[in-house]
Amino acid sequence: MGAMTINKEEINRAIYLDFESEGEKRNGTQPPPVLGGVMVETIYTPTLLHPDLAHAAEAKEWAHTTLADYLKSIHDQANAESRRIVFFSSAESTIFADHGIDISQHGFDLRDAAKRSGLYQTVWDTFKDNVRRFRDPDTAQTTRNEIRTKSFGLLTLVAADLGMQRPDSYGAGKTGARIRYALKQAGKKSDYASWSSGGKTKLTQVVDHNKHDCKATRCVLEHLAANS
Repeated sequence: MGAMTINKEEINRAIYLDFESEGEKRNGTQPPPVLGGVMVETIYTPTLLHPDLAHAAEAKEWAHTTLADYLKSIHDQANAESRRIVFFSSAESTIFADHGIDISQHGFDLRDAAKRSGLYQTVWDTFKDNVRRFRDPDTAQTTRNEIRTKSFGLLTLVAADLGMQRPDSYGAGKTGARIRYALKQAGKKSDYASWSSGGKTKLTQVVDHNKHDCKATRCVLEHLAANS
């Protein structure tokens, strides 16, 4: 196992960060995040990052800002309060880098550390096989339906293996579609009150999904630290 570069106090005080976006486009490009969520000392805070979602944020009493300002605020908090920024993918560090923000001193890529540890290899291998089968055009649709929830969200599959089960509403493979639906509502309606109930539900589900991801990040990190 590789040496851990984060200690118990840092784990307890860390900023656990996760983003949600519309999902990869057909041309392979990744759109910017629509939602950013952080959990700090058990307090979860969602922030909507799309300009069309300002009314929804106000109605739900969620934060709303630009992506650039959001990244700066996280970096500033990490600096001012000596907190680590923990995330489970290279996407988060890439987003900071793309905006000219260096988080090398504060950032901790849990995915990389978890993979190097070898502790979760069985879950990792099963996930990779399910993703391969799910994407295979020759896989029967019934099989794809059966394995869809096992083909998205590796982090939460690891956490589930550790005893932290996903909530029933967890949108494995559906979050991008839910975001796109909510954005269509926001684009057609001038205020959140006039959204359809389906649009409101889907946006709430995205936030709940993100909250679970943040909690799962801490769950897996605590297990990794205790077994490294």
